[in-house]
Amino acid sequence: MPYLAGGTLVLYTDGLVERRGEDIDTSVQRLTGILAGHARLRPHHLADTLLSASASPAAATTWR
Repeated sequence: MPYLAGGTLVLYTDGLVERRGEDIDTSVQRLTGILAGHARLRPHHLADTLLSASASPAAATTWR
């Protein structure tokens, strides 16, 4: 898929998405849900939001 001007490329480690006992596809779907819900944020705000939402205990159920 080509990247468009103004698009966002997110590089991440397994520590951001993996959850014990959770399928990796579910984890990546959660990540993409968070990104889609905050797509208009500036990069530094998007990164802060992504880290906060991913670290939250509720993140495992909120973004499915």
